[in-house]
Amino acid sequence: METVLNCEEKRKSFFDRVKGFKDGMERFCSSKSFIFIVALITFIFHALALDFWGIALYALSAALFFTVFKDFRPGLTILLSAIFIVSTKNSPGYGTGDNYYTNPKILYPLIGVVAVAVIALAVRCVRYRKNFLSGKSYIPLLILALALTLSGVGRQYYKQSFFFGLLMGLTYVGIYALLMGTVEKHDELLDYLATLLSAICLLIAVQVAFLYFMHLVKGGTFDAGWKGQIIVGWGVSNIVGEMIVFFMPFVMYKTEHSKKHYTYYNLIGLFAMTMLVFTLNRTGMLFGFPIYAVLWVRLLIKSRNRGKLFLTALIYFSLGVIFLSALMSLTELSEVFIYFKDMFNEDEGVSLSARDDLWKQAFAFFKDSPWVGEGFARSFNEQIYSSNRATMFQTLSHNFIIQSIGSGGIMGITVMLGFVVYMAMQFFKKYEGKFHFVCFAVLYALISLFDTTYFITYSVMFLMLITVVQEKIVADKNKGHKQPKVLVRTDKK
Repeated sequence: METVLNCEEKRKSFFDRVKGFKDGMERFCSSKSFIFIVALITFIFHALALDFWGIALYALSAALFFTVFKDFRPGLTILLSAIFIVSTKNSPGYGTGDNYYTNPKILYPLIGVVAVAVIALAVRCVRYRKNFLSGKSYIPLLILALALTLSGVGRQYYKQSFFFGLLMGLTYVGIYALLMGTVEKHDELLDYLATLLSAICLLIAVQVAFLYFMHLVKGGTFDAGWKGQIIVGWGVSNIVGEMIVFFMPFVMYKTEHSKKHYTYYNLIGLFAMTMLVFTLNRTGMLFGFPIYAVLWVRLLIKSRNRGKLFLTALIYFSLGVIFLSALMSLTELSEVFIYFKDMFNEDEGVSLSARDDLWKQAFAFFKDSPWVGEGFARSFNEQIYSSNRATMFQTLSHNFIIQSIGSGGIMGITVMLGFVVYMAMQFFKKYEGKFHFVCFAVLYALISLFDTTYFITYSVMFLMLITVVQEKIVADKNKGHKQPKVLVRTDKK
């Protein structure tokens, strides 16, 4: 009898230890430190070009975390960081000529492990379907998706346009639904989002710096074609710069609200904006620096640590000028800045990099088919570019308003403007962090007037993430302000 009891006690003790270990791991993986550790590991995989091992590890880890942990944050941190593992060496389709991701030995296993992660995420959404069903934007997104699939209906290239529109429609609706089902209301939800995006912003800036470092080490030059070589693997120079800008409002939120580490977040913001210049992304700089200045003014007004923050910025700029001056005197780095001189033509003004040609093309499509547009495929099949390597994304209008007019006609522009108004109404509601969310929304809208961020999957992923978090914060605030029901007794003694 005593032996049986001892065995049961040992069994209970073993399960208690396992549960304790699991709970301890969950607490650690839900911490802010874990977010920055993941960013560091992501950079190591990226720098060493270990794409397969990094993505496989992240996908399986995300699947495990979504299955085992109750807290959604560890799995989401891993999942959202995975794209940034893609290395410059193995970059797919950006002119490197590398076929790394088309190699069946790489491609098929990666599809398998990513599928495991997505299935684990979907199962979690089913388990916590109360979160999944709480979304407010399903109908507007479904209407948007329907408009995308109907763009160019009955026109010459509709078959191609249908599949592309369907893919993008499902991307918007699918990512929103999965994130809505994954993200839970949490007291630290906004702080988690801002910390995660700050860490990713730092990661992107370091990747840009690493790209320049490796180019200098190899004795590379910074000629007129250098901008086309600014590829960090997962994105070209424009997208890299724009992602830095998108995340900057949340870096500034952390700088403003952190009690202990505001100096570190301030340095992250300063370093990231410095690297924005080196991405040579004009659109990002055009809108990013004014918004950053507005956020800095707010920071100096709101923060109690304005003196330390201003001093930190002054020291950063002083050391930065000294370091860059020394670097430019020892290397050919100064040639990078010739780009800013050459991008302005005295006769023609600021170059739009053929965007104006794309816009004229879209308006011509609208004249040919004013009600439903020409779809997305005509510009791809009848390219104005001389290169035969242009992708569907490169031949898009680089302006979401003009894209709607040319691809969807009156139907497309009506739905798109309705969707934009709906999103604006959501972001301008009263909630914690509203100013920084609005800054993000303004940046996303303005930059989408000059680039295809509105159709890039991981750009849409972060748009939907921030939308979902905003909705959760608003819903939690409204729930918290509801007045409790008062029961009035009507019986009299």
